[in-house]
Amino acid sequence: MTYKLSKRILYLSRNMSGYKSASYQQDICEELSRQANVYFYGPGYPGYSLRDSIVDILARLPERPDCI
Repeated sequence: MTYKLSKRILYLSRNMSGYKSASYQQDICEELSRQANVYFYGPGYPGYSLRDSIVDILARLPERPDCI
């Protein structure tokens, strides 16, 4: 059985691109981006605010995600 990734994913995480010890997390983010439309949100990403609720975050997306 083959599992196909959803088309649109909201990925909530700290931006790991600058972390040397988190290379496997960054690899996961990059591979997900190759396989699906991924919207990243969290500390270190543009537009992040600690005050945002999930409703606020979803309102900013161009499309509703298939999964979070």
